[in-house]
Amino acid sequence: MSQQPEADDGEQLGLECPKCCCWDFRAYYTRRQAKRIRRVKICRHCGQRITTTERIVG
Repeated sequence: MSQQPEADDGEQLGLECPKCCCWDFRAYYTRRQAKRIRRVKICRHCGQRITTTERIVG
C-alpha cells in the first residue's frame, strides 16, 4: 500500500479508498466537461471504483 501524502502543515492530502483505505489509484476513464474533468479511478489494491470531478484552475 502507498503512504498517504501530507501537506507542509501536516494536513493529509489525496484520495483514500473507502473499501481498503489504500492510497494507490489509477485513472480508468477521463472525460473533459466544460470547465471540469471527470475521472473514474480504480484502487490498485482491491479494485474499488471511485468517480471524481476536478475543477480546472487557470
